[in-house]
Amino acid sequence: MKKLIRKSVFETNSSSAHSLVFTTNNPENTVYDTIFPNCNGDVIIDCSIYDFSKYNNRASNDVEEKAAFFAILWDVHHREDLVNLELLKNVIKSNSHATRVIFINTNNDDFDFVSDFELPSTFDELYRIIFDKNCWLILKSDTIDIYKNESLAEKYNLPIFSKQEKRLVRTSVFETNSSSAHSLAFATDINGAVYDTVYPDEDGCVVIPCDDYYFARQEPRITNDTIEKIAFFASVWGEGHYNSEDKMELLESVIKSNSKATEVLFLGLEQTVIEFYDDFDLPQDFDDLYRVIFDKNCYLRLMGDEYYFDSKEDEELFDNPPIVTK
Repeated sequence: MKKLIRKSVFETNSSSAHSLVFTTNNPENTVYDTIFPNCNGDVIIDCSIYDFSKYNNRASNDVEEKAAFFAILWDVHHREDLVNLELLKNVIKSNSHATRVIFINTNNDDFDFVSDFELPSTFDELYRIIFDKNCWLILKSDTIDIYKNESLAEKYNLPIFSKQEKRLVRTSVFETNSSSAHSLAFATDINGAVYDTVYPDEDGCVVIPCDDYYFARQEPRITNDTIEKIAFFASVWGEGHYNSEDKMELLESVIKSNSKATEVLFLGLEQTVIEFYDDFDLPQDFDDLYRVIFDKNCYLRLMGDEYYFDSKEDEELFDNPPIVTK
């Protein structure tokens, strides 16, 4: 049976085990997650690791689990809906920029599900249901009752995720933001620049260990470490991500200009973990990139959308880091 729990929540139910809930009243409440492909450009989802039986009562907003749910449902072992299965793959490709989406072990025996379940039928609906962190898959047995006047969020004590707003932190700081994990800020008052220097080894080479750094979604963190900022841009522009030869050449020339090195080596680029897409404004010329990397008052800010500040003091430090003086 299908029922409306409250005006802001739409729920569909199965007589076996499942209900699906997502907010419908305010699209601004959506907080989108991202799936990232492997080094071959593939998103691979192993459906066997999830238990969709009616004996495992729980709520989940895990993106890959929700994708696995629909993949199992529409696979040949259940509804055999190849049209919607292809729609699901296209939705994931749109979010992840993957070249292929592969579902393995879709013949899940612990899938208690019958056909009285109303499912999303358009690209936009399916995209939001899978990637919105405020869309929860509720798995419950027939014995659990949901009353019409009771909020599912309250019944299951589900947290509400909110966005970290994009904003200009202060008049002397320019900030760019990504909806995934990163923001980059640097002082616009050039008199406040304090430049660092990178030194080559005895062979005249600057070696950047890119895989020593972690640029995925994480709790709020700021860094003005020069090598880490170099590793960030190398990870964005290097092999396995944007593959921008022109930008990598620009990055190398900036490092050589600062260090007087004859060679720059980036190690472990294929192993770097970076959650980053093209909604992020990056420096485009030599002078901007030089300053962003070597100015100790230019901070790289890393913060996943799903994380929060523990206190006002932590948020203040994140927005207004200490000023390095000469």
